[in-house]
Amino acid sequence: MSAIPSPHTAAPDIGKLLEAARGALSASSSGDRFSDAEVHRIYRVAGTFLFNGKLQEAKALLAAACGLRPGRASYWQALGYVQRELGAIDGAVMSYRTALLLEPDNVDHLVDLADCHLRAGERQLALGMLKPALEAYCESGAQGRMPDRAMALAQLLVVH
Repeated sequence: MSAIPSPHTAAPDIGKLLEAARGALSASSSGDRFSDAEVHRIYRVAGTFLFNGKLQEAKALLAAACGLRPGRASYWQALGYVQRELGAIDGAVMSYRTALLLEPDNVDHLVDLADCHLRAGERQLALGMLKPALEAYCESGAQGRMPDRAMALAQLLVVH
């Protein structure tokens, strides 16, 4: 499953989404009132906002989804992405670290962390995250967006 939800969803029940967002931000115990499907719908609607460039709205809904289901690494990864794009690097680092704690074998989270540290000018931390990610990609023979992104980040570290 992709870290960024699909932009193709039906019209959301805005009242229920706002209730979920308020509940997640004010008291984590409110998560019991929402089914996993309802929380996942919040996540998917956040993807629609993200796709349409409404990053603040996406961030609010993703924060709600993370508060309602804190054990879902994909929610934390998506929240980290939005935070990073908004320039909230500290928040993105926390979100990506949470995703990494939940999925310690997912090297994509290391690449995301390396990206944040590089944006913050923390080259050594970025390198520390990138090195095991590149080693894991080489061992697995992985192809695609993340290995390419890891290589691009490594080149940025070498050039600067």
